[in-house]
Amino acid sequence: RNESILFATKSPKTYPHNSFISEMIAIEAKKNNIDFTVRIHPLAITQKFINESDKILKLSKKYGFKVLLPNIDSNKNLLNKDYDKIANDSFYESTLFISVFSTMNLESVNLGINTINIDFQDEERKDISPRMDIKYDRRQVHNARALSYGCIRNVRSRTELIVAIKDHLLSKKYSTDVKREFFIQNECLPLYDK
Repeated sequence: RNESILFATKSPKTYPHNSFISEMIAIEAKKNNIDFTVRIHPLAITQKFINESDKILKLSKKYGFKVLLPNIDSNKNLLNKDYDKIANDSFYESTLFISVFSTMNLESVNLGINTINIDFQDEERKDISPRMDIKYDRRQVHNARALSYGCIRNVRSRTELIVAIKDHLLSKKYSTDVKREFFIQNECLPLYDK
């Protein structure tokens, strides 16, 4: 199976740094001859946030990566079935999944895909509201709990991101099966009274 990275962007409403992160990953993917796909968050194609999608599309031409751009069924305001299938296939075929505090992290661990959580932002940007600060996501209890199992590699800088990608290429596995099973039992399965 070829190495393949999928980066699922975070809603641009709460994280305006997706193109910044996409470029970092693209540089590393190109250097290491890894297939790279960016899944654009559905909000990023709305008129208010179209600029983000445009930036990522320009980067894809520069670095040669694929972009999954959602198609909204205007009658139902839902993602269409074609996009759903392509997005799911890209997810299931990836060997490394990267996101920013996303519930998709739970799914990727459950599927046995190495998972990186981005826990930093472009510090050069000063035009963001406090809600768009990564510290907000970091403080949320459910995010801290998901990271506490050691199955999701949390990176807090560009250097840590590059090291995590290289570690993935070398060892292929971020956590032990025991840790992963414990994570799945506690975070991915329904709770039953005994």
